[in-house]
Amino acid sequence: MSASDHPPSNEEANTTELGNGSVESSLPSEDELFDLLSNQRRRFTVHALSRQPEAEVELSTLAERVAAWENNVDHADLDYAERKRVYTALQQSHLPRMDQAGVVHFDKDRGVVEASSALDDAEIFLEVVRGREIP
Repeated sequence: MSASDHPPSNEEANTTELGNGSVESSLPSEDELFDLLSNQRRRFTVHALSRQPEAEVELSTLAERVAAWENNVDHADLDYAERKRVYTALQQSHLPRMDQAGVVHFDKDRGVVEASSALDDAEIFLEVVRGREIP
């Protein structure tokens, strides 16, 4: 049985061959998506970005929305510590990880986040949990 007789692995299915013969990953693998979505704060981030009509979202706006959902309160009822805790975690951990996986484009210097085309794939996975957890 030749290699072409086997279905492509997640890694092979999510790559694009460039003109110079090198290969570039275009989408996160299914395993990467499950790993990313294993964290509630990242699930809330995916959901918030998928509902955002603007291309770019300020990190502070995103953090406020996620913090409100996490604390089950209105934006106006959040205190400074709740906002800051989510802002810091998104900036230092979650958004860089999501950017590396290709789900978002995070510009740390400008403090803005933008959905990538792979965000739609992540949103599909969230359809399963939407009724139980996603606001």
